[in-house]
Amino acid sequence: MEKSSEILSLYLDMLSGGLYLGSVKGSISVVVEDKEVPVISPTPQPMLDIFCNEDSLIFFGFWKHGKEAEYGYVKIPLKRIEVIEEANEELILYVFSEKRTQDSIGFVRIDLYPEPVVKEKILEVIEFERT
Repeated sequence: MEKSSEILSLYLDMLSGGLYLGSVKGSISVVVEDKEVPVISPTPQPMLDIFCNEDSLIFFGFWKHGKEAEYGYVKIPLKRIEVIEEANEELILYVFSEKRTQDSIGFVRIDLYPEPVVKEKILEVIEFERT
């Protein structure tokens, strides 16, 4: 099966069986030492559809880069997500590995620009996993 077909199939599965939290503008990057590598494009900043399924947040992004259709899919365990900044219109989340130590040098950075109601849902889901 082609990769785009797999992503579309996962997306349809989430639409039918996952908890839809909302759509937000945002990007997801891997940060290692002083380098940041986009997983889901920061330019142009796509709309991300966010779902919750069991113990994970699942992000889907679809966007155009020139004439090419691009897509991304990221599934992140809720227990590894830390809220780093909660500004007026921005929500910054970091995701650390399970074996995080003081010497850890890499993490995933999620920059979201949600509407207040979607932001509240995301924060509630993260908090619920911690209790």
